[in-house]
Amino acid sequence: TPTLHSNLSSSSINSGENNYQLVRMDTNTSITSDFSIQSQFKVSLKMSKKEIELIRYTWNKMLLDEPIEQKQNPFGMPGGFSTNITNSTAGSKEKTMNYINRTSASTVASSLFCRQFYSNLLSMDSNLEKLFPSIKHQAVSFAGVMSFAISQLENLSVLDDYLINLGKRHSRILGIEPANFELMGEALIQTFLERFGTRFTQELEVLWIKLYMYLANSLLQFGIDPIIKLNED
Repeated sequence: TPTLHSNLSSSSINSGENNYQLVRMDTNTSITSDFSIQSQFKVSLKMSKKEIELIRYTWNKMLLDEPIEQKQNPFGMPGGFSTNITNSTAGSKEKTMNYINRTSASTVASSLFCRQFYSNLLSMDSNLEKLFPSIKHQAVSFAGVMSFAISQLENLSVLDDYLINLGKRHSRILGIEPANFELMGEALIQTFLERFGTRFTQELEVLWIKLYMYLANSLLQFGIDPIIKLNED
């Protein structure tokens, strides 16, 4: 079972120059002394055009309920996944990206990925189903979040706005802790390994961990709320 050797709330994967960065944010000086402000960081992500293409291409293949065979390799992707795209022209890449953007909720919900991801989560911690009765639905929601995030990798400001609202919901309503995010990350990588086997290379694994940790850390940081101090008297 893969393990994310990292504290999701404060550190990053050592995968080269293009890692995301945690930058301390200034606190809001207008907040009164009745509030205790937790340390908060701004999470940023840097990905090259090739890395974004690899992420989108592998996610596209993950959502397709097709046998994966080694055929052509239009994006120079490690492992050479199967594809019906015959070349790496701009038009071909655009078709692949458009497919991701128009993936319907029903397609995501019925995806083999959701079933595998849900199964892997429970195999890692069977108590999750008791702690979070909606965990099966959360597996479907997770796929939807990933699809939207992957479609917005060139528009991180739009993605951040989306993650702000999502982070508040995860923190206030669902009560999801850093340990839960870490477990979900391990289940994600395990699902890729099971689906793609040896074609899910170390390069791809590091790239997906990099993206997942950006998303997880963003949700954790955006979910931080001021804590009201109670007067002892």
